[in-house]
Amino acid sequence: MALGRRPGHRGAPRPRRPRARGLGSRGGAPEPAPQRYVSGGRGWVMDRIAVRGRGALHGEVAASGSKNSTLALMAGALLARGETHLSNVPRLRDVSAMLEILRALGARAQWHPDDDHAVLIDASTIRNPEAPYALVGKMRASFLVLGPLLARFGAARVS
Repeated sequence: MALGRRPGHRGAPRPRRPRARGLGSRGGAPEPAPQRYVSGGRGWVMDRIAVRGRGALHGEVAASGSKNSTLALMAGALLARGETHLSNVPRLRDVSAMLEILRALGARAQWHPDDDHAVLIDASTIRNPEAPYALVGKMRASFLVLGPLLARFGAARVS
């Protein structure tokens, strides 16, 4: 039986930071961006990406919205008394599945007709606190509707 501290256990020594390969400050390959060690199995994580080039960068980058936060906001719209408008929504299968679940509950939920990355949700018409299994089985995040349904109706079921 080997004695010693378990990896990741409090007080366990941190693994050594990987050494940079390349020429570093002498020219050639760039030095790696600063990293920090994060416990919990994630290991070394990069804090930023350093870009060193010969000229300035120009242009625009459109950042798409986060799927996970969008799904939580869509479920949270069940608590609103009026229409909810979410923008910068990614066009993904899970987002469309959540729209179907909201419609099955009785909400009016649709993609915005004028904006390809926006969703309109009106939960004032919801009368059913049970999400059908056929739709719930399409995505794991469907459990997010439980809290708002429970708060609104006092009971909820995701079958």
